[in-house]
Amino acid sequence: MKKLTVGSMKGNTIRDLITFPSLKNKPSIKDMNIKRIMKIEQNQSSYQLEVKKDQTILDAALEQGVPLDYKCQKGTCGRCKVKIVNGSALLQPANHLEKTKLQHLLQQEFRLACQTKAK
Repeated sequence: MKKLTVGSMKGNTIRDLITFPSLKNKPSIKDMNIKRIMKIEQNQSSYQLEVKKDQTILDAALEQGVPLDYKCQKGTCGRCKVKIVNGSALLQPANHLEKTKLQHLLQQEFRLACQTKAK
């Protein structure tokens, strides 16, 4: 009687028996569900909140019960202006509306909560 080994079995090689994880389907660091915790200030009050990827600061604040002052939610009134104390690296670049409304205040870490989204 002939003994069969893994290498002698028809159609089966070591490569067939071992599964290699696909590197193509691994999420990048940008896509991973990491916590984006930031600290903001508005009207002499400080707040800490977690913002999900592509979520605006205003949506995150409302979801978490943070009482931010806001009105139009379109980026035109400027009422939702907040200062980013911690976490500005977690945010997408300012859009056209923010650049138009805030101008030089962007350099001082001010953003519009209704327009600013997390990376």
